[in-house]
Amino acid sequence: MVVDDDPPIRSLVKTVLTKHGFDVIEAHDGQHALSLLKEGEGRQCVDVLIADIVMPGGVDGVTVAETFLRECPFTRVVLMSGYNDVGSINLESNGRWQFVPKPFLPRSLVQAIQEIGVIPPQPSEAKPGDTDGSAPAQSVVSVD
Repeated sequence: MVVDDDPPIRSLVKTVLTKHGFDVIEAHDGQHALSLLKEGEGRQCVDVLIADIVMPGGVDGVTVAETFLRECPFTRVVLMSGYNDVGSINLESNGRWQFVPKPFLPRSLVQAIQEIGVIPPQPSEAKPGDTDGSAPAQSVVSVD
C-alpha cells in the first residue's frame, strides 16, 4: 500500500513498484489507509506499507505505520519524507521499517524494501518499450 497525499508521488511510487512486480493499493491520506485496513470482514493487511510521514487530515504516516505494525505483524514499512528532521520517529525497528528521504531514486525505494526483508521478485523478460528491463513479475504486495 502506498499512502501519500501528493498524487504525482503516489503515481511514481506505484509505477516503480509495479515495474518490480508489486500489486499496489493506493491511499490518498492516513485516514484513507486506516479505513482500508479496517475494511471488510477483518483486517486488510499488506506485506509492505509505504507512507509519507507528513500528511493533512490529522493522521500522519507514523500513526499509520504504528497501526499497521500493531494490527498486521507481518507488514513491513517504508516511511518517506521531504523533511530532514525525522529523528523524532519512534517506531520499534526490529528490521520492520526503513526511511527514504524525498526526492529519491527508484532504486533507493526498491533497496529500502529489500532491506526490510521483502525481496522484490526478479523482473521477467523485458517487454517491448521497457527501457530498464524490468517488467511486472509476480505479486508481492498483497491483501490478505
